[in-house]
Amino acid sequence: MTRIIWQMTKDKLILPFLEVDLKYYDLGILNRDATDDQVTHESAEATLKYTVAVKCATITPDGGHVKEFGLKQMWKSPNGTIRNGLNGTVFREPILCKNIPRLVPEFGAKRYLFVYTGALNIKSFLCWKKLICIGRHAYGDQHKATDAVFMSIQKKWPLYLSTKNTILKKYDGRFKDIFQEVYESIFKFVQMAKLLKLKLLMGLTRHFRVHQKGGETSTNSIASIFAWTRGLNHIGLQDGNTKFQDFAQKLEIACISVVEAGKIKMTRKDYLTTEEFIDAVAEELHASL
Repeated sequence: MTRIIWQMTKDKLILPFLEVDLKYYDLGILNRDATDDQVTHESAEATLKYTVAVKCATITPDGGHVKEFGLKQMWKSPNGTIRNGLNGTVFREPILCKNIPRLVPEFGAKRYLFVYTGALNIKSFLCWKKLICIGRHAYGDQHKATDAVFMSIQKKWPLYLSTKNTILKKYDGRFKDIFQEVYESIFKFVQMAKLLKLKLLMGLTRHFRVHQKGGETSTNSIASIFAWTRGLNHIGLQDGNTKFQDFAQKLEIACISVVEAGKIKMTRKDYLTTEEFIDAVAEELHASL
């Protein structure tokens, strides 16, 4: 379903307003199977070349998918393949809307960036008012201390490292030492990272089956839209193109405004379908330009 949302977002919210030279790589499960997953590696190489990528959610096949689609094998996660090709990491940043409550009590006005090794659940003990961005480093993963420091510098947020080196004493202890060494030796005066890949949240196969039959869906497209806006903003930062940055900001505001106006409801007589929501965002965007 995310492929459908990606296309709607591009056709209704991007191309009517911007001239963008898009390079397309089909990471659908059937094409990855037909190319022996070579297309995934090619998309990673293209991301390195162009420095910005916007990616739809993709299927990481299990045994059921192999049977359903007649695949040659259970291909690896395309996200992991691309991330390895970029030597990158994943940061998860919430999108805040005034009418969507944050169930944890207020902690303060600052935003925070945390890096943790997988042994500690930060959300269980931290109260917050503004967003928390988490960069997860897991044992044996390719995530680097440098990625977290880059992100902190770019966002101008405090950076905290959480580990539990009583379990993996040598590994977590060494990562903590490297984290400190990298900051002290390199990043006190560093500029922001150059490479960025935006990934959409997981799609709903159930919604896609309904869409295939001509039925209406109400799939949340906000993450898809924000993947585009953050990619456009990064292009603007790299090229010094303030118009791209301004457009990206206005599109995000338009998206949030539709939500805060109460146009996403729980009952069918009130809620917007997938396309209706994107149309509402487009209308709000037009009014702001």
